Amino acid sequence: MPANKKYFWIVGLCIMILASFINPDSNFKDSTTSKSSSQSTSQADISSAKPKKEKLSTDRIRLGMTKEQVIKVAGKPEYDGYKEYNHIEYKDGDVWFTNGKASSGGVPGIVNEVKRKADSERAARKEKYQKIADDKLTAEMIGTAPVAKIQKMDPIYKPFEFDDGIIYLRTMGGTTYARVDSISDQMTRVYYYKPEAENGLGDNLYVGRTIINEPPKTQYIYR
Repeated sequence: MPANKKYFWIVGLCIMILASFINPDSNFKDSTTSKSSSQSTSQADISSAKPKKEKLSTDRIRLGMTKEQVIKVAGKPEYDGYKEYNHIEYKDGDVWFTNGKASSGGVPGIVNEVKRKADSERAARKEKYQKIADDKLTAEMIGTAPVAKIQKMDPIYKPFEFDDGIIYLRTMGGTTYARVDSISDQMTRVYYYKPEAENGLGDNLYVGRTIINEPPKTQYIYR
């Protein structure tokens, strides 16, 4: 074999041997890095999955809580007079108990809850009074409609005769009204219709003289 070819053959063999040692190390490093990365990711997932402990605060106290529940959310009170006075104190307020449940106090949680309830009740009252005012306007419209016009609107006004006149029922805006036209005093009264009531009538919304016919239309002649 010529010397040059022999030399190249030896060099190639050496390179192959070196490559076999280099590749396993590289693969080992890659697998080690991947395993380490996977472990750190798993640890991060576990730590993030742990439930966070809520901070103790008197903002979390609510009406109706027991003493044990109050202490659980707000911690140990500064003063504990529960046994003697049904009362405990924190730095920013106190809590009073009735029959074992928080019933009043000056801590932020109770103060805010009472304020929210008061605001909600105030809004509900306002809405109720506004509805009554709207219903009275509707009742006035129904009560001032002439009888002759109502009788032409039979599908809308449902008439029922009684001893002293006629009752007309009409539903508007989800509310049913009962118009009562009395013959004896020639008066019209409009009520909420309450089928569960003995006479089917609820609160009175309008009272006025019964209008039989539509007033004549005024005609203007221009010369």
